[in-house]
Amino acid sequence: MQVMVKTLALTSLIILVMLVMVKLKIGTIISNSFIVQSDIVGGYGCQSTDEYLNRRFFILKNNTSSYDVCENGDEETDAKESSTEISHPGRTRRLVQVYSMEDFVWCLDSLSLKRKRRPMHIAFMGDSTVRQHFISFQRWVPDYDRKIGSQSTVFAQYPFHEDRNLTSPVLDNLIVSFHWRNLIKEDLIADFKRWASTSDHNHAPDFILMGVTAHHIVTNNVTKSLQEYERLFVENFLPFINQSLTLHPQQKIVWLLQNPTIEYASPSADRKVRIIDPDKIVQYNSVIRRIFRGTRVVIWDALGALVEEYLRACFLGNFHRKDKTRYTDCQDFIHPGYRALFISTQHIINHICNEY
Repeated sequence: MQVMVKTLALTSLIILVMLVMVKLKIGTIISNSFIVQSDIVGGYGCQSTDEYLNRRFFILKNNTSSYDVCENGDEETDAKESSTEISHPGRTRRLVQVYSMEDFVWCLDSLSLKRKRRPMHIAFMGDSTVRQHFISFQRWVPDYDRKIGSQSTVFAQYPFHEDRNLTSPVLDNLIVSFHWRNLIKEDLIADFKRWASTSDHNHAPDFILMGVTAHHIVTNNVTKSLQEYERLFVENFLPFINQSLTLHPQQKIVWLLQNPTIEYASPSADRKVRIIDPDKIVQYNSVIRRIFRGTRVVIWDALGALVEEYLRACFLGNFHRKDKTRYTDCQDFIHPGYRALFISTQHIINHICNEY
């Protein structure tokens, strides 16, 4: 009798896990506490750039990233680099290029030549999820002569909230900076107001990765509702973004959508993480899509697919497996682990090297 009970319990657990994996795989929105909420939007279109940042065309399979691109009648498709499977009519599959550190240096040097050796500034602006990308990205800048400095601000509650600057004179004075901007308030608005007030390209970043959502979802002293967030964004922030892009045609801005999460975080999770529920993430991301529609800002939502795989691994590892080797960094289910960050950094490098 005990054996039958244990067998039934084990069978039920296996079925539950399989259902979780199937539901997560197809991105269905489910209300269960451990299910990832997705905000994929319809409409495929045929874009010419940034397909690897667009979730509708991004494919992650067997540790390989690929994406669908518009077919070009003047170009032959390399059979080795493309799959015979076509996800959408009129599109063919292409692998995301994997850059080594040496490749990235070559890319920076090539860009520098095109820019007549004008220093390049790559900026990361936002909360701790953006800071993760800054930390991961800086590892791809070789330590020839690089220097990393920090600057504390009145908004930096902790040392890791400080602004940081990585510089490398030998790489034609490359600047990679992080700006702690967790809320849309005076410091973030002042940054873009400053860049929107000068036509000198040396005084504005060339590439900006930005994401400012998570701290608006939780209780804060700036906005109290989604409607207030949208109004603040549209009236006080968006005009300076558009003006900066107009004055600096070479400037690229990528907005990192808030990643999906799960309702039940691990017992050690931070209190704020527990109240960033999936429904609110979908709502805020929908507002961001509406705000940036028709602008030059690129929305990066392909990372959501990586994060969902990460969450699935964390769920299976932390809640079901009994072995000690768990998936790396499953602490709060809002900050992706190292493997997801590695792939996302490759996407950023592809965007910088292929789009300029």
